[in-house]
Amino acid sequence: MNLDIPPIKDELHNCLESQVCTVSSWWKRDFTLMFAEYWGFSFENNNQRRIGECINPVLGQFWEPLEKYHGIHLHLLKGFNTNNLIPLLKRELSLGIPVLVSMDSYWIPWEPGFQKYSIMHTFLLTGLNEEDKVFYCTDGNIGKRHVELEFQYAQKGSLNPIAKFEIIERFDSLIDWTIIIRNSISRLDFYNSSQGIHEFANHIEQGIDFELELQGFEGVWWRAPLYLNLRDVIRGRLLFSRTLSYLSNRNNVSELEEWGQSLEKVANQWEIVRGILVKSIVMNDPQKTIKRASDRLHQIAFEEKALAKQMKNLLRKHNQLRPYKESLILNYNLENINKENQYYVHSYVPSHLIFK
Repeated sequence: MNLDIPPIKDELHNCLESQVCTVSSWWKRDFTLMFAEYWGFSFENNNQRRIGECINPVLGQFWEPLEKYHGIHLHLLKGFNTNNLIPLLKRELSLGIPVLVSMDSYWIPWEPGFQKYSIMHTFLLTGLNEEDKVFYCTDGNIGKRHVELEFQYAQKGSLNPIAKFEIIERFDSLIDWTIIIRNSISRLDFYNSSQGIHEFANHIEQGIDFELELQGFEGVWWRAPLYLNLRDVIRGRLLFSRTLSYLSNRNNVSELEEWGQSLEKVANQWEIVRGILVKSIVMNDPQKTIKRASDRLHQIAFEEKALAKQMKNLLRKHNQLRPYKESLILNYNLENINKENQYYVHSYVPSHLIFK
């Protein structure tokens, strides 16, 4: 059996998000609001060796909004590995459901890193052929389906199931945009995001040790925390801008569309900052260039704070800016952690404010 699942490829999605969006689209469910908690920033200078390790993009968890607003539930899997995967896969395929898996891209033939470097990658198992000893896969991250993964590569790459999918027939189709906006600005306040951006700007102005930032990432500089985390900052804002546009169309609130456009412009400014820091790697004396990035970051902080203020003012107009309570919410992030041949979902954001 091999499910024919067309991939959803989007440069803003990481490999995990792209697979989830692929399944959602295949089931004819929207997925835009799964990114409703993707606007944030935190800079925690706790004597980290690298500046990049001080940056937290604060991308909120997407599992809960995906289920709440779009009716797709992910069951996290534990206790499975390459050796006991096939019975699970057969059962899910018989129900017409793919399985979300992760493995070392060093052993994934269609990946650019095949037998070059090791990076954990997530994709979908859509079928198998036990006689030929191959799995069939869809990978939304690169826009391919029906690609084959030999059992031997799956074994070498420690292929592990992460989650299985379920359609929720009864979900919250009535979307209160004010709750989503309140949650967003509350998270910004909780993490003191604007101040964090100023602190980041001040820190890089003192100088960046690029040799240290890139240590251990030779040949894969984009995986260094400085550049990877900034990329998440950028795409988080762009994905949340889509959320705002989606809410505007559903609720006929023009301000939401305007905020989405403003946040997209801010994301472009973040992209310029990242680009400056990329070019600085090869410069003999990059300090003047870094100063330009620092100045731009200060301006970004002012613009984001002003945007959040506009949101607060509109909520006051709708009498929706009321006191809130703190609630513990886990922000799930797939980590490259192999413990007793099991991959598990790791929470790295402590807590934030959310309205119920």
